[in-house]
Amino acid sequence: MRTKATYLQARYKRLTAGRGPLRALVAVEHSITTAIWHMLTDNTAYQELGGTYFTQRDPGRAGVRGDSAHQAGRDLTGCLIALVTRWPRRSRKCRIVAGQRP
Repeated sequence: MRTKATYLQARYKRLTAGRGPLRALVAVEHSITTAIWHMLTDNTAYQELGGTYFTQRDPGRAGVRGDSAHQAGRDLTGCLIALVTRWPRRSRKCRIVAGQRP
């Protein structure tokens, strides 16, 4: 049976962003193995935490990633425009400083 919005799916997506798909897959496999071990040793059923577990646990952290990535993309776009418009006079490297436009 396939389900959407599970804890393991949320964990995989969260880890994929920082470590890549293969390492994230191994980490989720380890989570499954750990859950099975606890279910067998404690004689308990699996309790699904849900796909929104990480958002509910730390709501402030969920929005920070998107905003900072958007800001970094905007700064990089401004840097590229500065390179194209002033290319012969400016070096090819563009240093991005938080809060400043190039």
